[in-house]
Amino acid sequence: GLVKVPGSVWMRQRLDAKAGELREYTDELTLRLLESTHAPITPHKGYVCVDLDTFVMDNSNTRKEEVGRTY
Repeated sequence: GLVKVPGSVWMRQRLDAKAGELREYTDELTLRLLESTHAPITPHKGYVCVDLDTFVMDNSNTRKEEVGRTY
């Protein structure tokens, strides 16, 4: 398990400091993800409906298909 978890303020400050250099990677990876899933893009404004589960959970003992650790 985790020995120590950073507080939300500390984590936000560190992520804000790295945001600029990480932006090009996150933009590229987001684009790859959307392309690989053939996500429909709304023509009017270019919006994409995205449904993500960001909750970290171990699903290994469930009966769901193709699940495992989500992190």
